[in-house]
Amino acid sequence: MFSPQHHVNYVAARVTDASELDAVLSGAVERMRIAAAGNRTQGIMITAQEPGSYIVHLSDEVPYGLTRERYAY
Repeated sequence: MFSPQHHVNYVAARVTDASELDAVLSGAVERMRIAAAGNRTQGIMITAQEPGSYIVHLSDEVPYGLTRERYAY
């Protein structure tokens, strides 16, 4: 089960079943791609907050057109 929360600049998701992870993150990245297309200055960062908890957001640290991942724990 997952519980996504979509905001203008980010999507927060909690995944409790590993089989859902790819689908959840792919959906979140697609939402951020649409948002990024509006300014074409930011890329997408996926931050693992803890196992099963992710924030997908636009980032000045990532060049437009790219997606990067990092761990905050």
